[in-house]
Amino acid sequence: MSVLGIKATDIANLNEREYKQLMATIRLGRDLVNQEKLNEFAVGDKVSFEDKQGNKLSGEILKILPKNIKLKVGMTNWEVHPSFLTLES
Repeated sequence: MSVLGIKATDIANLNEREYKQLMATIRLGRDLVNQEKLNEFAVGDKVSFEDKQGNKLSGEILKILPKNIKLKVGMTNWEVHPSFLTLES
């Protein structure tokens, strides 16, 4: 496996300090992508997502939380990660 030139054997040969630094870099990258996704939405936006059973649910954004978005879907509130949401037109 190779991602951007990094091979699994390269990772296996890291010492503890290097491994922790790599993991911190990966977490930072993931956090930046998540923040960009959060910034695509605003309170009041109409969005949709699929629940665990594959049903499409639509609702309105009530609040933007640090990692999730709080929605009103019918009479129920949901907290959904922004990567699962699609803006409705």
